[in-house]
Amino acid sequence: MENINHLLVVFIAYVIAAGSPGPSTLRIMGVAMNHGRQAGLALAAGVISGSLFWGLSAATGVSALLARYAEALIV
Repeated sequence: MENINHLLVVFIAYVIAAGSPGPSTLRIMGVAMNHGRQAGLALAAGVISGSLFWGLSAATGVSALLARYAEALIV
């Protein structure tokens, strides 16, 4: 039962962090207000694709590979 309480605390912290706007969200809103919907959507697509790239890289262990073989950064 104690593990469920810890899990609930972590989940609540995650929901609060995920729901709060970050710098990319504020930038997307600023671009959309100043340059229109199409520019805001283009920036949002770029942010999403970049986030997916970094998330997939982390999930597949690219960071561990680069930590082991620092020379790979040059490539």
